[in-house]
Amino acid sequence: MTVLHNFFAYLPTSQNWAYNLIKHTPVERVLVYASIYRKTNFYLDGVTYLNDGLPGVNDAMRRYVSGKTLRERLLYAALSAVEKLLLAHHQSVYLQALKQHEVNVIHSHFATVAIGKKNLINRSGCKHVVSFYGYDYEMAPKADPTIMSAYRQLFAEADAFVCEGNNGARILADYGCPKSKIHVVKLGIEPGKITPLTRQKEAGQLRLIQIANYTEKKGHIYTLRAFAKALPRCPGLRLTLVGSAKRPEDQAVAEEVFQTVKDLQLGNAVELVSSIDYARLSTYLQDFDVFIHPSCYARNYDCEGGAPVVILDAQAAGLPVISTHHCDIPDEVVDKVTGLLSAEKDTESLAESIVEFYNMPTETYQRFSAAAIEHVRSEYNVANSGKKLAALYSSLLSK
Repeated sequence: MTVLHNFFAYLPTSQNWAYNLIKHTPVERVLVYASIYRKTNFYLDGVTYLNDGLPGVNDAMRRYVSGKTLRERLLYAALSAVEKLLLAHHQSVYLQALKQHEVNVIHSHFATVAIGKKNLINRSGCKHVVSFYGYDYEMAPKADPTIMSAYRQLFAEADAFVCEGNNGARILADYGCPKSKIHVVKLGIEPGKITPLTRQKEAGQLRLIQIANYTEKKGHIYTLRAFAKALPRCPGLRLTLVGSAKRPEDQAVAEEVFQTVKDLQLGNAVELVSSIDYARLSTYLQDFDVFIHPSCYARNYDCEGGAPVVILDAQAAGLPVISTHHCDIPDEVVDKVTGLLSAEKDTESLAESIVEFYNMPTETYQRFSAAAIEHVRSEYNVANSGKKLAALYSSLLSK
């Protein structure tokens, strides 16, 4: 069996779960096809990486798409002609690559990637698997209602659709995807790579941490507001936010975070860190007691789709989690067992969760910690997810 994974960009750090899933899916040959390759460490020996080279032209075209001068209009026309030639070449190269490498299964990561490639994939005769993640579910259709017709066509033509949890499966079924084509494959982690500690948090102390890029759906503002409400009742309470604005459209969220810290006078209790080395995540988490991540729907309907994988990393390290009843988070975080959950954007409830963990005695805290470690170990091992995905590929080829 030869599987080709389609990406637009391979691979942003925030999508490290895709690397882990590919790494742990037992198939004979693996290829990755992407338009952009990031300078990250998410590359595997034995995997063939192919590139189409189109984004450079696309980026250049955007500069002149609304050109007003004759020169700008001529440049846009010239680039459009180049794009057509490159696109025709790309289509030929893509189909040749599928034939040359004897690809049996194509796995498109994100529905928008699948839509862009579906006509070529249909021509290839390969089985087509499509994974939906965050913005695919509701943000993309809200931003462009015409995409629903493309989704419906994709539902008819592709062979299988993978969601990371039951929330995504429900949304796809509501959109009209045949339930027989929907498969849940959890985004797991490698529990053995994160060292759990026997933690000694005592009543009257708490060090909180949130790790997430500054996007509205991550709920940083609600973290800060809840923290400010809890602080007068929790002397010595501390919070660290690790993250940055990776996209220009997220800069406003970052600025709101900085301004909120200032407005609520939290500078002495809140530390802002732009980034950490993901390879050292286990070590970094040792300095904290509880992970907080109050995900929510953004105003543009962006959502987690499933649940943030970093919540699994935190629990594997022994950190209980404060989070929300958002998408599949209630599956990742068992309320009152491995953490405490609140309604989305409910700062009062989030504050009470902070106070509860602050006052929690060592024995109770350690029960939460141990339960979090065991929950991830038993339910979210990426090796099991990889086996389930490989079984799906095999079942499609046997039809």
